[in-house]
Amino acid sequence: MLKMKIAVSERLINEIITNRDVILATSVKDWTDIAAVVVTCDELQLVDKVAATQFGIPTFVAGESSLLDRINLENGPIDHVIDLENGFDQNLYSREIEHLASVYESKVIPPFLEL
Repeated sequence: MLKMKIAVSERLINEIITNRDVILATSVKDWTDIAAVVVTCDELQLVDKVAATQFGIPTFVAGESSLLDRINLENGPIDHVIDLENGFDQNLYSREIEHLASVYESKVIPPFLEL
């Protein structure tokens, strides 16, 4: 089965461990093959762009604690925040991203395409 891609901020591209194709979030033109988005606090406009698709793509925002404190999860389309300062666990966050990407993918890909 072909796996959908993960769109990632340029700053975070080496922080995500995955077997999926990883592309720069800023270069995405077609969101239909994206299973998760991971951006920094400086790229919150991309969160709005992803939300505007109404696809429900899992969205992660990563940054330093002081910046993450200003993000209101209740009012936005952000599924998870990643604290890059306090004990950043690359494996843990990569598993969380992969899990939500897999759940999303299983909802949008028809069963007859899963080979």
